[in-house]
Amino acid sequence: MNVVHEPEVQAPRSTLPHFLHVSNFREEHKQSRIVALVFQKLREEFPEARMTMAGNVPEDYRRDLEHVPGLEFTGVCSRKELSRLYGTATAVVSFSRFETFALSIAEGLLHGTPAIYTACGGPETYMQPHWGLRADADDPESLYICMRSFCAGSQPWDHARIAAEAQQLFNQKALLDAFDHWIKELC
Repeated sequence: MNVVHEPEVQAPRSTLPHFLHVSNFREEHKQSRIVALVFQKLREEFPEARMTMAGNVPEDYRRDLEHVPGLEFTGVCSRKELSRLYGTATAVVSFSRFETFALSIAEGLLHGTPAIYTACGGPETYMQPHWGLRADADDPESLYICMRSFCAGSQPWDHARIAAEAQQLFNQKALLDAFDHWIKELC
């Protein structure tokens, strides 16, 4: 079951561009391979950039991409380790074709971490303009432009505001109220 967890670990945010991609690596939906290839291209311009890919990474996938400088695979993480990654990342990257909610984005927001997301059924229903940048799931160049914007520091992100607003949206009472509203709409 998808549950949004509040931050467990407070760690200093990375001063260098550090992207986090949390995924089940089902390529037809998540497009994780494209995320890694766009990151590889981004490193040509921003060699200090790093990306962490967390989740149950298929071994052939890891083998194909482990040569990419700055790219790290963590495998499945504990809640505490994932909390640390969310809190230190510059941005959470989701380049999905389909999401009912986009839990990784919501958890990143609770840590004050902005997101790069796609309009894929879930995140566009709650994302605010000051919470991140939107890419087109069918356009890797749009993902590159969003990641480049984070690397260039072209937009200041108010991490405390993002976290506070996300807490208001994703707290247990707010989620239960939204669920009750949807049930009433269906009946």
